[in-house]
Amino acid sequence: MAYGRSSADPTAQRILAHTSEISTLDPEGPLDDLEPLRDLVGDARVVSIGESAHFVREFAQAQRRVLRFLSERCGFRVLSFEPDAPEGVLLEPGAHPTPGGWGGASLLPPLTAVAEYLREVDPELVPMAESAIGLAERIATASPASAAASWTRMGTPDSDALSAALSRLRLRVRALEPLYLERADRQSYEPAVRRLEAALHIDYVFRANAGLFAGTGLPGDLSLNDDFLAESVRWHLERAGSGGRIALAAHNNHIQKTPVVFDGELTLLPMGQYLHRALGGDYVAIAATHTGSRTPEIELDDSSDTGFAVREVDLAAPEDGSIEAAAVAAGIGTGFIDLRAKTPGLDRIRSQSTWMRTPLRDAFDAVLTVPTATAEVSTPRPARD
Repeated sequence: MAYGRSSADPTAQRILAHTSEISTLDPEGPLDDLEPLRDLVGDARVVSIGESAHFVREFAQAQRRVLRFLSERCGFRVLSFEPDAPEGVLLEPGAHPTPGGWGGASLLPPLTAVAEYLREVDPELVPMAESAIGLAERIATASPASAAASWTRMGTPDSDALSAALSRLRLRVRALEPLYLERADRQSYEPAVRRLEAALHIDYVFRANAGLFAGTGLPGDLSLNDDFLAESVRWHLERAGSGGRIALAAHNNHIQKTPVVFDGELTLLPMGQYLHRALGGDYVAIAATHTGSRTPEIELDDSSDTGFAVREVDLAAPEDGSIEAAAVAAGIGTGFIDLRAKTPGLDRIRSQSTWMRTPLRDAFDAVLTVPTATAEVSTPRPARD
């Protein structure tokens, strides 16, 4: 259902004509109001639904409804959330997974699985894998923030030893592929290689995050993570066959098709940019934002087990040129704004409590707007000893 309210703002008038109202955010509610998404999605093989901030109840509800729609009505059978993209989750009929927040990252799951595989095909390599696992246990924490801090505390000799072990494991497993295939099968070999690739990338991201927090990181260094996530999506897509379709849920900054730049400095080339380059029109990105006056924000907090705290912060009114300002001018509450129509002048969208500046039509195919952003969780500050 299209909104019928009028506005004197020409940009607001234009987006109003290309907005479909959403009647409910109830994750278990009927899906008929999402039918306009069918035209937006078309035959795309990868569709992503974003969020402008983590830990927002309204975004989690909207993502769950959209993912249900894509699964139940559009035939999407592989689902991946931001921290789980290297693996993916196969969807079963009627499955309604719930998107998470700012997930943790650990070397232990991929390395443990690789060690089990090596016991079958290359037992002489198991001690090296176990050594890497021992080092990885020292930085196995609840979030990327705390993992980066633990990585820094581990010290250069041990962190370099971990990186070297991961590189040697990957090189040997790739070089001995013919031997491994004689001793097992390709169905077990390929996931082992991907898990080693994941471990290498996670290790690199720990280094990059540590540099970012210390102010010594390289511009765009976090791109390596998003490049791997995009490659993982393509890996799953190839194995899903010609009819395979994948749905993703992640932060807007990861799904957008344009570089992520803050204060004139490149932060990362996002997963969405890599997927758009590889898939063209077979990749659709749907951002999500809100027009409220408060939002949850993530703050580094070394007194917390996770390394961060989530607090609600006040926001200034939406800036001119933002999709939020246009939505307010158009009187849009909860709805999808189709950006495929010309929307001149829209060059920014909220990102946490700041602004992401980028031509929105280049970055996203549509934007989901909601009127509020309510904190889904809170991370209390524990008392210091």
